[in-house]
Amino acid sequence: MRKGYKIILGLIALCASVTLLSTNVWAAKKKKIKSVNIKISGKVEADTKPGNENIEVTTTGETYSVEDFSFENTTFAWSADDVPELKIHLVSDEDHYFEVYQGSQIKINGGTFKKADRQDGATSLYVTVLLPTPATQMDVIQKATFSEDGNAVWNSVEGAGNYEVKFMRNETAVGGLQNTVLNTINYRKLMTKEGSYWFKVRPISKVNPDFAGEWVDSNRVYISRSEAEAIDAENVARDSAGNWEQLDGGKWKFKTADGVYANNEWRRINKKWYYFLPDTYMAAGWQHINNNWYYLDPATGAMLANSTTPDGYFVGLTGEWIP
Repeated sequence: MRKGYKIILGLIALCASVTLLSTNVWAAKKKKIKSVNIKISGKVEADTKPGNENIEVTTTGETYSVEDFSFENTTFAWSADDVPELKIHLVSDEDHYFEVYQGSQIKINGGTFKKADRQDGATSLYVTVLLPTPATQMDVIQKATFSEDGNAVWNSVEGAGNYEVKFMRNETAVGGLQNTVLNTINYRKLMTKEGSYWFKVRPISKVNPDFAGEWVDSNRVYISRSEAEAIDAENVARDSAGNWEQLDGGKWKFKTADGVYANNEWRRINKKWYYFLPDTYMAAGWQHINNNWYYLDPATGAMLANSTTPDGYFVGLTGEWIP
């Protein structure tokens, strides 16, 4: 009896060793997937019944793919304030397995991460995503076009209250973040250096300004050194045309050649930059403009650039404070 008992224990130990060995061999052969990228396109509209949602889920991963997806909190019909909860099933290829389980490892475009769960020996990853409410959802900007004369144009988006736009030279932002309710901006006066110019734009929800759509990039336009110098000369000639006027109290205004006071804009006058407030007065001291801080000489109003301000802060070549 004791001998038989020992044999049974030996067989159990052998099976455990084989299982452990198989697991180690499996892990050694397969490679880890340490991050995933998910893109959710389309939207859930109010009054839509479950099963009729216009949603597409894709991924850029080469070692995993989207198996299927479904809504977790379906109702008779989606209301404007519902928060759709989408469960996405990803599967790895035969040579990989998921090590992903935290939100920081999962990049989601079009929704917000809620949770993730690995199953089937880590070859399946279930990601639960919260979509925007139907009231805040917007269409995607389909086309953004940039032309040699500096015109940035994109198609209007239903549900957008305004747009955020970044103008770029090569891979560097120029002029700060712009907000506009229109679907076009002219950036010609900022194209004063040689380089490849383009812009990126995204819609901001009319209902919930905290919700932004995805960034869309435009085509690129190359500006040579001679073309940039010509634009710079245009800027100087245009912006300098006019007259300074000093009012009671020592404040200054600048009347342009068209007879209009400069307002809510930058002006390059005699090769120095000045900013004029919405009330048409010249700005001075620290100013917060288009999400950037600038220092304007309190005595002259001229923008300080590539130097340290009197109170010890450094501003870059284009005047923005560099933290």
